[in-house]
Amino acid sequence: MVTKEDVIAAYRLILGREPESRAAIEAHLSAESLPKLREKFLNSQEFIRHFGAGFANIDDHFPSQIMTPIRVDTVANSDEQARLHTRIRQEWESFGQSEPHWSVLTHEEYKQNLISENREQFFESGEYVCKILKSASACTDIVLPAEGTCLELGCGVGRITMHLAKMFKSIIAVDISQYHLDICGEELKRAGVENVRLLHLSALDNLEQLPTFNCFVSFIVLQHNPPPVIAYTLNVMLSKLERNGVALFQVPTHRQGYQFDLKNYLDNPGPLTMEMHVLPQLKVFEIISKNHCQPLYIREDGWADGRTQECISNTFFLKKL
Repeated sequence: MVTKEDVIAAYRLILGREPESRAAIEAHLSAESLPKLREKFLNSQEFIRHFGAGFANIDDHFPSQIMTPIRVDTVANSDEQARLHTRIRQEWESFGQSEPHWSVLTHEEYKQNLISENREQFFESGEYVCKILKSASACTDIVLPAEGTCLELGCGVGRITMHLAKMFKSIIAVDISQYHLDICGEELKRAGVENVRLLHLSALDNLEQLPTFNCFVSFIVLQHNPPPVIAYTLNVMLSKLERNGVALFQVPTHRQGYQFDLKNYLDNPGPLTMEMHVLPQLKVFEIISKNHCQPLYIREDGWADGRTQECISNTFFLKKL
């Protein structure tokens, strides 16, 4: 028999998404073995619709190692950074008012008209990131700084926060939307969590005022910011990381056909929407090196667009030297 965790992993790794409901997970628990579970997912109509039948070579359905260069502006002056941040803050405050849970995990069951019946499942899903953190540390022989402070960037409504709070003495939970933070505070209070400090990132340079911390965590957050903001944010976060501290974060590093021209983006603003951006892997490595961090664990993941031929997203696990 397979476990609930096996089924959730199959959804994420094969279909590139979260399970649609608890009932959907339970429906797969009858699989006799992992190979049978995998076969069922590979032959599902959803998988065939996205990737086609005759799945003979798995490499044909994932990003090629031969990639086309992409042009991405990653540096902006203080005025440009402020304009970028203001736009993203307006986007996420709008989501915070209308669909705070769905904006964190974009599945229909987490929309406001359905969240009450799926709320428990929504918050349980945040434990998965903590499992990644524990796994990364175990695989690299790193002892997590449980008695220290963990900073979570983009805490949203607290989906991951309440699980991190069980792992560390104190948490600093930061978000760009006060609406999300208000809900986060209510959820933490309801769960009896008292070791979390909530901070509103009302301006990008607020990051410079943050105290130092021993662990940095951020998932499905950086990708919603323009590349100069991602680069600036990562640089500040890693500069604030204490000696021997660790960082676990996810960011898309390549997408076929993606370009980011800073001037054009600022001069021709489009409608406010959930933007998806990329920070090239080379730039990520430059920031890591600049801040005297050592990469310990880097994995391709499905957090951005799922696992497709078009996009590469990476999870990085680092130690500050």
